[in-house]
Amino acid sequence: MKLFFDSSVLVPVFYADHPQHATSTKLFLAAGKDDFCALRTLGEVYATLTGLPLRPRITGPEGISIVKQIRERLTLITLSEQEYVSALELASSETIVGAAAYDALIAHCAL
Repeated sequence: MKLFFDSSVLVPVFYADHPQHATSTKLFLAAGKDDFCALRTLGEVYATLTGLPLRPRITGPEGISIVKQIRERLTLITLSEQEYVSALELASSETIVGAAAYDALIAHCAL
């Protein structure tokens, strides 16, 4: 079975105090290049982890190190310009609005 990761699983992998850390880490460590995440998810993981109010804070260089670890383990999926616009058109026909459009784009990568 192929797995598709999003930030809701990847953030806990790198945030040890997260309630889902153990479960997410187990999934991530079992994953390989046959498993996937959307390219956009890397930005979400970086922004979330470096924005957490932790002491000490996760720095930019540490955030990039995390992005590289994800990139090394998983295959990244990106949409072409046409696929991106088509996904948004589909989302609009389903009355998906606001920030949910980003989730729709990630879901389209999973497809």
